[in-house]
Amino acid sequence: MKALTVKNIYNYYHSKTERSKMTLLHKLNKEVLADQNDPRNYWHRSLTAISKSFRKDDKQFIIDRIEAISSDNQLSTNRNTKLMYERNIRILRNALEYDFSVWRPEYKAQFISQDQVRSMLIINDLQIKIYGDDLFIFKKDDCDYIGAIWFVAQKDGYKNEDLALFVDALHRLLQANFSENYKVDTDYCMAVDLFKLKSLSYTQINNNEVSSKLDSIINEIKMNI
Repeated sequence: MKALTVKNIYNYYHSKTERSKMTLLHKLNKEVLADQNDPRNYWHRSLTAISKSFRKDDKQFIIDRIEAISSDNQLSTNRNTKLMYERNIRILRNALEYDFSVWRPEYKAQFISQDQVRSMLIINDLQIKIYGDDLFIFKKDDCDYIGAIWFVAQKDGYKNEDLALFVDALHRLLQANFSENYKVDTDYCMAVDLFKLKSLSYTQINNNEVSSKLDSIINEIKMNI
């Protein structure tokens, strides 16, 4: 089995029949791993602009991307392409009006360059690719902390139990790769659903406000491959 993404795991969990689950696994075993930041990704243009805006604390990146996609939308004659552009614009406009500070610690944060992020996890002997690229470190009460935010999007958004898959995986990535030098701040280990503009933190999982089915789904996948 090739490396899986959390979105693959989500799609498997929400497949309605055993046959559709097996078809998905067969397809995934043949495909090259799709990168969230690949330009072919449906939400690539909105996700990358919002991520950059968050990192730089400058919403001009979002404004520029809205203008660029709007221009492309006017030139396009393909119905599906235009729908994709319109959905990306909707997410960007929602983000433009949102206060990003709620996703940041009150302490000065320094972002870790993406080439420093080790983004592959092993869970039950399966490789899981994590795309939470917006990692940051900060000092609080003389202690070094690390946090991360994972921007995700899909049509109609995610339920909290689905966002928990992304948050759980992201927390494991931080623990596996950074816990020797930093304490993971669970308040700022989160996934943000850009379609609904809602977030879920690992603190909420710790407090049993929502549970993660990541292990159980991966165990089922392992049994079926």
